[in-house]
Amino acid sequence: MERHAHVLGSFLYASGHVREAYEALSKVQSTILFMVVALEARELEVLCSLNAVETLRGVSCYEEMTKKEDCIRALAHLSRGDYYISACKFQEVMNMKHIRKLWTYWSFELSTLDDIYMYCTWTAIATMSRREIQEVADDMDKITFKERKKIESKEKKRVNYSYRYMLSQYNARNYSECIRFLHQQLQAKARRDIYLSDHVDRLFHLIKERCMRESKKFCSDFEKLSAIINN
Repeated sequence: MERHAHVLGSFLYASGHVREAYEALSKVQSTILFMVVALEARELEVLCSLNAVETLRGVSCYEEMTKKEDCIRALAHLSRGDYYISACKFQEVMNMKHIRKLWTYWSFELSTLDDIYMYCTWTAIATMSRREIQEVADDMDKITFKERKKIESKEKKRVNYSYRYMLSQYNARNYSECIRFLHQQLQAKARRDIYLSDHVDRLFHLIKERCMRESKKFCSDFEKLSAIINN
């Protein structure tokens, strides 16, 4: 019965019938496909409370499935607007051992590692404490340092340089540069992303408010920042 439901759900999803696929796959929730379909069907409450691969512990592909499960769950929290939770979960995905080993090559149906850096950077700066943001930046640096001899410089820059730079500018309290870079370099890609696009304006607003507040508090580049934001 479960196999039949999975085959039917796979066929319906491949045919573009997302809602029907979700109904069929609801009978076999311990699959990554169900989580993918639930995300597309916007069944976010179900998805955030689901532990799809719990019954599959011990199988050879468990680590791979856990990686995908955590990434899907992080995307679900992002879609719900749970920005702090999603930032924490994207950081966990970024730190997984398997991703550290093959981070320039890893991807699956929903996102690449570059996407995960993007989601984590936007949500982290909007919601995380300064200490937590520094940990995210350190995690990105660890991956880069560990794989430095294996990666061409242009590949390293392509994957995470922009996001590491953004985090470093915030941590250095260069708020005007942080907002300028976010607006001119990172915003366009974020607006094209299927999961992040609906949240760019809200996250940008949260980040601008935070930078303005901290810039005024620490008497850094408040006037310069105000000019950038008001233009």
